[in-house]
Amino acid sequence: MVTHFAYIGPAETYEEALARLSEPHEFVAVDTETISLTDRTCIGVGIAISPNEAFYFPLGAGHNWSNVPVCDVNP
Repeated sequence: MVTHFAYIGPAETYEEALARLSEPHEFVAVDTETISLTDRTCIGVGIAISPNEAFYFPLGAGHNWSNVPVCDVNP
């Protein structure tokens, strides 16, 4: 299974990025992206595991996957 997500951080591969996410973290920040303030359909979730490392996972049917890399390890 291929998981599409955007990534900013020190990992150099898709596998390393996911391994870093699965490790325990003292603090985690989570944010959701909705269509608008009135339409609260969730279209993405952002997760930060440190001040310099974060993931973005798009959600929902009909999402434009062509705009989201499989893993952007070197933005």
